[in-house]
Amino acid sequence: MFTQKTEAEHFASLLKSIVLEGGKMARAMRSTAAVEEKADKTLVTAADLAVTDLVKNRLEPLLKQDNHTLIDEESINELPSIEEVFMSEYQWVLDPVDGTSPYSVGLPFYAVSLGLLKNGEPWLGAAYLPDMDELFWTDGKGNVMHQVTVCGAGKTSMLQKEAAPVYDDTPIFHVVNDKDYQCTGYHVDTGSSVVNGVLAINSNVAGIIDQAKIWDLAAVMAMYKTLGFKMENAHSRTEFIKFGTETLEANWRLKEPCIAAFPENMTFMYSKFKNLHAEKAA
Repeated sequence: MFTQKTEAEHFASLLKSIVLEGGKMARAMRSTAAVEEKADKTLVTAADLAVTDLVKNRLEPLLKQDNHTLIDEESINELPSIEEVFMSEYQWVLDPVDGTSPYSVGLPFYAVSLGLLKNGEPWLGAAYLPDMDELFWTDGKGNVMHQVTVCGAGKTSMLQKEAAPVYDDTPIFHVVNDKDYQCTGYHVDTGSSVVNGVLAINSNVAGIIDQAKIWDLAAVMAMYKTLGFKMENAHSRTEFIKFGTETLEANWRLKEPCIAAFPENMTFMYSKFKNLHAEKAA
C-alpha cells in the first residue's frame, strides 16, 4: 500500500531535486561562466543567473500562490520590504552559487542552496556541493540526510543527532570579521557559508559562527534545527528563532553573528572568542 507524502516530505523532495539539478548546471557551466562584480562588490556569474532562472521555473506553480515567496540573492532588488516578505506563510530562500570566488578560480568549495522557511522559521533545506558530489537535505520526517558518491556509487546515510567530543584544539568554522568576535582558537573557513554550514554538521568541528545573509543560512539552519543544534544570537545571547525585521538588516544580513552548535558544545564555542566569556553561555 502506498502512503501519501506529508506536506513536509513533498517540499523536502522538491528542494532536493532542485539543488541537484541546479548544481549539475553550475558545474557544467563552470569553465565558461564569466565573472562580474555587482554594485555591492560581490561577484556574480552566468551560472548564478541560470540557476536562479531554473529555480523560479521549478517553483512557478507555488509562487503564483499568495502564501509563497522567493527570496533569492540575484533578484533582491525586486523584492518588497522585509516586513512584507514575511507576511506570507512560506519563504523559499535561494543562493544559486554560494562561494562564487572559489567557484570562479577552480576550487571545490561552492554550493547550490535552497531553504524553506515557515513564517520566517527555518523548516526545510537542501544543499548540493557539485565538485564534491555531496548532497545534504532535510527529509521532512525529522532527519538530515547525506548522500555522497564513493568509488562511483552513491552512498546515503542519516546524520547523527549527537556531538563529537571537543578538545582545546578542536576547530570551529569562523566567518565573522568584527573585532568583538576574534577567535582565539583554531578556526577554518572554506570561503562559502553554505559549505562551512554543512561541513559543521558532518565533521569534527565544534560548531560555527557566521553573520551572513539570509540566503547563505536558510537551508543550513533548517538542518541545524532538525539535528537539535542550539542557535544563539552571539551578542545578546538569545535564542535564534526566526528571520524577520528583528534579526535582519535592510540588506538581508543578520544583525548579530549567530553561533550554532550542539548544546553541549556552546560553552566551548563562547570560550574561543575574544570579549565573549564562556561562563555567560549557560
